[in-house]
Amino acid sequence: MANVSISFSYSGATYPDYFRFTVDMATSTGIPAGWNWATSGTRGGNLVLSPSYQCSSLPILAGSSTPSWGPTNGFQFQILENRVGQTVTCAA
Repeated sequence: MANVSISFSYSGATYPDYFRFTVDMATSTGIPAGWNWATSGTRGGNLVLSPSYQCSSLPILAGSSTPSWGPTNGFQFQILENRVGQTVTCAA
């Protein structure tokens, strides 16, 4: 398991504004070399994944903020190298 933070900055949002993002987790610092993305999943935190997002899409992560979230420091969540038997927020 790895604890992950993705940082963003934006301002001036009003309801129902939000932003979308796509991040390549394979380029993240702190992920161990040889991480098995094929069995990985996401869990917890304040991450809002795209409605059709599948765990099998990792290491590419796609999501959004909630409407009118306003300025934010980003998202914090966990990724699991083996999602089998775990509660995950991405669709298996």
